[in-house]
Amino acid sequence: MRRKLRALGASGLLAAAAVLGAGCSPAGEQAVFTVAIGQSNVATARTTDLADLGVPDLYNQSGQTVRLLGVSLVAVPSAVRLRRVTAYLHSQTGVNVLGYALGDFVRHCRRQMTPYPVSGVVVPPHAYARWYLVLSVTFARPGRYYLGQVRIDYATGGQDGWQYQNIHYTMIITVHNSKLPNTTECL
Repeated sequence: MRRKLRALGASGLLAAAAVLGAGCSPAGEQAVFTVAIGQSNVATARTTDLADLGVPDLYNQSGQTVRLLGVSLVAVPSAVRLRRVTAYLHSQTGVNVLGYALGDFVRHCRRQMTPYPVSGVVVPPHAYARWYLVLSVTFARPGRYYLGQVRIDYATGGQDGWQYQNIHYTMIITVHNSKLPNTTECL
């Protein structure tokens, strides 16, 4: 009887090893980028504005190349809509990290700033990204909104993974504020 139990136990371990070896990744968060701390932003916009929010610079702290798959906001109210996430080369704009701006960079600044899809961002091991990420967000209702984190989905070493990154934006949204500009100039 003991031999049967040992055989079943050994075959169970072999089956588990086969499943893990077949490309299944860990279910939890795996931080490959240094998590930003110590920064926060407060900004004002209108419900009619497209607000452009920068993601802190990405530093790949792992020993492998990382390719981004997607970026999404975490735990935001239903009035907040992420319209797009765009990557821009640092060398194109001279800006390391965008804090906050108003306007549609993709539409109005295409000649000065070529937009790239997030999936085009590849970060070498132990290096900063050549790109910065811009979240284009709208707000359906006036109010005060806290946007604390984004989720970054990525691929590295043949595995897909994800991690949270802090952004810490407090957005004060009004219906009408004539003191705010209608558009932002290109960077």
